[in-house]
Amino acid sequence: MNRPIALFDSGIGGLTVLQSVVEVLPNENYVYLADNAFFPYGVKSYHELEKRIKIITKYLVSLDAKAIVIACNTASLHLEAIKKIAKIPVVDVITPTCNKVFGVTQNNKVCLLATDATVRSQRYQQILQNRGIDVVAVGCSDFVPLAENGSYESAWADDIICQKLSGVTNENFDTVILGCTHFGLLKESITQVLGNKIYVECGVPTALYLRNILTNNNLLCNYGSVKLKVITTAKSSISESICNRFAFIFNDIVVEHIPL
Repeated sequence: MNRPIALFDSGIGGLTVLQSVVEVLPNENYVYLADNAFFPYGVKSYHELEKRIKIITKYLVSLDAKAIVIACNTASLHLEAIKKIAKIPVVDVITPTCNKVFGVTQNNKVCLLATDATVRSQRYQQILQNRGIDVVAVGCSDFVPLAENGSYESAWADDIICQKLSGVTNENFDTVILGCTHFGLLKESITQVLGNKIYVECGVPTALYLRNILTNNNLLCNYGSVKLKVITTAKSSISESICNRFAFIFNDIVVEHIPL
């Protein structure tokens, strides 16, 4: 039996990670949990979110997942707590994203766009600064609803993004970290404000990192038909949008609402 890889986020942002993971690991089965009953993660207190994430982790383990991908930067702050519960490989998005930045920045100056909680945690800043990289960070929690509710291509969203980022347009960074998995959906608008930079998203680095972890643990599946199980913790149209986005990839998609 091909045990599933489980990914979770507060909503649809983690789909940017799922898409990259599926491209890198096309023969796996997947569970994607959208914890929309607790959306958004980025404005919750550290302890409040950790309590919630422990509940999510226990549930994913009960599904016999062979690995867990924390497809959310804010939730990735709780990597160690999740590892203690899961006892299976757990991959965050912050570590592989920082590793990617090390290899692409030319002037060692980086702009971090992330939720307020991720910026306050200083996790990105500490990892990058320990390698001699200067970081200017912007808390952008108000970007998350723009991505989640589908308004990211609107003029209204463009105005919000322009206003939020106007204070860093003259900074001399060559690399921008989209340090929230939702922000990949806003990349076009962000690029219009910040211009021609190196943009680092979480999806591909995380997928490659996961592949290495699975390979080293003899958990990689090289054959079989891929399946996706979508779980939402609150009733919404999110499951329909997920199915529409991934119908061409998966042979079988199951949608289920589980009130956790």
